[in-house]
Amino acid sequence: MNPTLSYLLGHRMWTISSVNVWGTLSDFTPQLLLTESEGASKRILFGSFPTGGSVQQLEYAALTDARGNTLPTELTNPKVLVLPKGEIGVVVVGSETNQSFTLAKTADTDQVAVCDLVVIEMG
Repeated sequence: MNPTLSYLLGHRMWTISSVNVWGTLSDFTPQLLLTESEGASKRILFGSFPTGGSVQQLEYAALTDARGNTLPTELTNPKVLVLPKGEIGVVVVGSETNQSFTLAKTADTDQVAVCDLVVIEMG
């Protein structure tokens, strides 16, 4: 068999149609490291706080592809490609994990963005 064809056939791929995205990019949780000294006493303080927004995390097992098949619970080295269907852009936030991924709209609006997803298990 052709090596390129073997490579392409060795990876699983799913297409998910019309996913509603409500998460926003304004969700951000900075982490702070502070040092404080008061006389002979010295302290290191660590903290984090959310700045607002919302995050939309999707699990693969909760998705159904265009053929009606449920995706596996865990994927090996997954990659999610977003195909926006409207005026509002959608991006994958951070890295995909073996069980889930996070989506967000690029515009800070109350409207729901709609997109198609292509999920590829890279193996």
